[in-house]
Amino acid sequence: MKNIYIICLALTIFNINIVNAKVASIQETICMAKTIYWEARGEPYDGKLGVAGVVLNRVAHEDFPNTICEVVHQKKPIQFSKEIIKRTTIKDKKAWQESLDLAGRIVNRHVRIKPTFRAIYFDNARVKAPKGLVLHMSIGKHKFYNKR
Repeated sequence: MKNIYIICLALTIFNINIVNAKVASIQETICMAKTIYWEARGEPYDGKLGVAGVVLNRVAHEDFPNTICEVVHQKKPIQFSKEIIKRTTIKDKKAWQESLDLAGRIVNRHVRIKPTFRAIYFDNARVKAPKGLVLHMSIGKHKFYNKR
């Protein structure tokens, strides 16, 4: 009887972890989708992947937080649009759906960012390169950077 209790307890804990993982995955997907929408809607597919790649590269980098939502909402240094944090109305429903679909595929690892893409910053291509950063590549209306 004791063994059955332990097995049931283990299964309950396992199921709770699965539920928590799904909730985290949904939250991470929404944070990524907002980032793609506010930073790269209207950009080519590769530009959207570039912005998402910066988020993922920051998650993996020791100088930044460990989750997508924490990276996106990080205030210092601020990288991402303040619109992501505000409850701003999403007007372009088609672009939002595309952003949500792409974010879901990225978070669930059905779409992967090339390992050679190592940028941890980006900016509008019209802006002068920030001090201390080196250009990694340009895609659409964005330039992507690394630290020197």
